[in-house]
Amino acid sequence: MSKPFLRFEDAGIMISGQELLASKASLSLSTSLSMERQFGGFDSETGGATVDFVNFAPSDGLVGQLQIEFMVTPEHFNEGGSLNSISRMFKIAEGMSDQPINTNIVGRYAFDNMYLKSFSFSLKPFSIISASASYDIYGTITRTVAKRMSYNKKTFAHGLKSFGNILVSGQNADSAVGSDSFEISSLDYSLEVNRQSHHSIRRNEHTSINTNAGGATPTRMSVQEIICRSKIVANEMIPNLNSFGDQQDAHFLRKNADTTLSVFLNSLEGERIASFTCSGKISSQESEISEGSLAKSVISLIGVIR
Repeated sequence: MSKPFLRFEDAGIMISGQELLASKASLSLSTSLSMERQFGGFDSETGGATVDFVNFAPSDGLVGQLQIEFMVTPEHFNEGGSLNSISRMFKIAEGMSDQPINTNIVGRYAFDNMYLKSFSFSLKPFSIISASASYDIYGTITRTVAKRMSYNKKTFAHGLKSFGNILVSGQNADSAVGSDSFEISSLDYSLEVNRQSHHSIRRNEHTSINTNAGGATPTRMSVQEIICRSKIVANEMIPNLNSFGDQQDAHFLRKNADTTLSVFLNSLEGERIASFTCSGKISSQESEISEGSLAKSVISLIGVIR
């Protein structure tokens, strides 16, 4: 019996040929059609020219979006049996380059020419570490045989043992706040990749453009900047914060050392899966206290990777 409607467990998701244990995926495509009109003869009723519709014409190439949510497992980082940085995540290092990500499948549909747009994940105690990513897609999709999602035993990254250290303007957080009990209760991490598209006249004039449903795709997608952001919820604010986003003391007008957050991702069993670091300046912080709850502070960091 045929299956006209695809069930979630029958909809495998692959990025760059690597299967993800996803909880949600959204794939979309859109054209950029504009109406082409021409002015004709004289219209006696309006006293102006007649306007005739000619056709629709694209003002840009076919553009798609992919948004996925998935659970983090060691397979996303491990390469050659050794521990890697967060930048290895399902070829995320390639995603942050000028080269497209190919061999992608979502359910029944396969596509190439995909570029990383953003990536984020959250750490909370007693919670599996889930991540999300979004991509820009250039070109069309093709129908393929649906790949069933694998439900083999997995070792998930878990937030129970995965919190690391924070250095405020180069010094330990405990020393920076004047306390020996600076504690982090949750962490949000994100990457944002901004690009500039480039098209080649010679390549777009090739006859294959008219015989390919995908049409013209960018010759190159240059990476303009990569921004790293982290937000931690802690029990203390950072005192003596100056306008440069650093902590200032009496001996220095300004400290150049960045605030650095270093975290190791571990499984529930304590196996170290990966590490990541976000270094930059404190962009904002706030403190809140209310009846029936403990005081908490939210500290945001911003850094430039590229």
